[in-house]
Amino acid sequence: DLLRAHQSHELAAELRTRLTYIERQNLMNARPTPHLPQLLNALADRGVGVAVAGDCDSGVMTELLTRRGLTPAVPGGVHGRRGGSPLLPDPDCLRRALLALDSDAGRCVMVGSSSAELLAARQLELPFIGFRRDESSYRRLRADGCELTLDSLASLIDAVRGT
Repeated sequence: DLLRAHQSHELAAELRTRLTYIERQNLMNARPTPHLPQLLNALADRGVGVAVAGDCDSGVMTELLTRRGLTPAVPGGVHGRRGGSPLLPDPDCLRRALLALDSDAGRCVMVGSSSAELLAARQLELPFIGFRRDESSYRRLRADGCELTLDSLASLIDAVRGT
């Protein structure tokens, strides 16, 4: 949020550098999203393209997925913060993900846990499923008008598998 609030400031580049450093330092402490590997595998089994998009540094996100053995399940690549790219809710990273998937917003869905992700998806008319990590994220998503929220990816896995 600090970087988002000051992304046009003269010190924005230094903030980005420091944030990337902090993200890299915290790779080992990142909480795994329960059921994410199973969801990615279920989508791959169905031949559904997947891309990852977000406000974290692209390299850090790629490294996290690689450490967890998930990179092959993300053929659409990782689209995050890079250089001077704008942050969410600007949909730049979502546009890059759609381009990498060679798809349009009407054929995709975004699963996200933040209001910034929800607002970016809306700008592209990209359907959005809220993933509520906790009560606080649920309240923020609902306050911003998120109509569908899940507290587990297990129901998405069942939907993908048709069960």
